[in-house]
Amino acid sequence: MKRVFNLFFALALCFSFVACTDDENDDYIIDVIKSEDSMRINVSVPYVEGMSYVNIFRKDDFKDVFNLGQIIPASKNINATYIFEDNLVFDGREYQYMARFKINDSYKTTGWSDAIKVSQKSPVFTDDPKPVLSSEDCYFSYDAETATLALVPAEGNKVNSISLPTGDFSKYNLGLAVSTKDGEYSTIFKLAAAGSSYTSNSSPFSLRMILTPNYFNKEIVVKGIVCQLVSKKRQKPDEEDSPLRYTTVQWTAPCEILVKSDDKPISYFTVTPTASNDGNYDFSDTGVTGGRFAKINAETDSAQFLDYSD
Repeated sequence: MKRVFNLFFALALCFSFVACTDDENDDYIIDVIKSEDSMRINVSVPYVEGMSYVNIFRKDDFKDVFNLGQIIPASKNINATYIFEDNLVFDGREYQYMARFKINDSYKTTGWSDAIKVSQKSPVFTDDPKPVLSSEDCYFSYDAETATLALVPAEGNKVNSISLPTGDFSKYNLGLAVSTKDGEYSTIFKLAAAGSSYTSNSSPFSLRMILTPNYFNKEIVVKGIVCQLVSKKRQKPDEEDSPLRYTTVQWTAPCEILVKSDDKPISYFTVTPTASNDGNYDFSDTGVTGGRFAKINAETDSAQFLDYSD
């Protein structure tokens, strides 16, 4: 059975056309419905047999590609369709989308959709929103003995901070994206509560407490800081106790940040294990064939793994 992967602007006065994928996979057809006055692009993804989650990738007319987010079904349902809302679109830009399904231990991708140009009427951003560093000398210091990352104060012991961008980001939280140097595993961790900044007054970030064994004794790279929005989609959207259908996680473009150890810049570090480990997200990239599978707790914001790979 052919599955349909729909991308559409979600308002009235629409027209539609069919866009074939740019690979040779005939199992996926991309329908595009465009509205001239929409504030977002909705990506509609069908359930695929055996899938545990699906990542949504986006590229623009500048050819910038990044992992836009993840959809995690609450249960298996061959008739289900999931909607990923991309509301981080920019005036006058053209976008293409791709879905990557995690099925058992492998990835299955669609091709890229046809380009969709955002209407000038849309109240959208003028540039990619991303976390904001308070100064040029804002960086993490890695302590190898304690396996912690700490944001270092600015010169004169002034507070350094990582903040959410200007706009409606009160429901987003800051997340730290890391991966193994070989790209096999990649994930993201919450740095601060929704709507909050992360500062040099915050407690050091303990990697031993959150990394799973896949990361221990491997070279680890900090990929940057992202803004993350976790949304619960229920059968009855207005009822909090209604059964969960699926969860979406959306990420902004990452903000790069320097990491130092003993006052010297480093490109990677290694963490040795302890007895205490918590789950985390799978945040790997598009070309990774390994990745990692995990689940999000159905009734909490505690995501076990997110896949943020390239």
